Amino acid sequence: MPHAESRGEADPPFVILGTIEGRKNHALLLSMWRRMLDERSAAQVPRLVIVGRRGWQADEVFARLDRREFGDRVAEVGSLDDRRLAEALAGARVLLFPSFAKGYGIPLTEALAAVAPVIASDLPVFREIGQGAPELMPPDDAAAWSGAIADYARPDSARRHEQLNRLAAFRVPDWHGHFFRVNTPTPGPLLHLEGLPVLHTITPCPS
Repeated sequence: MPHAESRGEADPPFVILGTIEGRKNHALLLSMWRRMLDERSAAQVPRLVIVGRRGWQADEVFARLDRREFGDRVAEVGSLDDRRLAEALAGARVLLFPSFAKGYGIPLTEALAAVAPVIASDLPVFREIGQGAPELMPPDDAAAWSGAIADYARPDSARRHEQLNRLAAFRVPDWHGHFFRVNTPTPGPLLHLEGLPVLHTITPCPS
């Protein structure tokens, strides 16, 4: 992905990146933005930019976006080419990944490599790839997500500043090594067969 410099916007948006589908949990964020708009003026609500094509199992999310019930506070921009994606990451206040399930977490890696703060679900793949940099929380803990988004929306957010410091130590994963670890049999407990110790291993399923 090409490098892009932040444009220093006065109101940098929150960004969620990835196909719009049920397991990505866009519904959680739309509910939060709806609540913020109900509780305060639109000018006091941060912007949310949704990057990614429409997928499946998210009909209610599509309906809410089509109704344009969020005004200019939520924008769906579809898929972006590499240059525009780099610009979106560089200009983001925070990248949001509230997924219930995830594969290898490449979008999260792209965000961290662009030195964009991340709030993500507490999933094993995000813990491994994130190297302790992003804030992780359960995808169904609406209170935790609301609190984090409210904090990061502040221009003087201490949590955001602390994460930017952690990001200085982030290193893009060696994907060859990552896949090797994933596909290497995992040693298990010793089993005893007719008095002889046998090392039990967990063999990966064929792909």
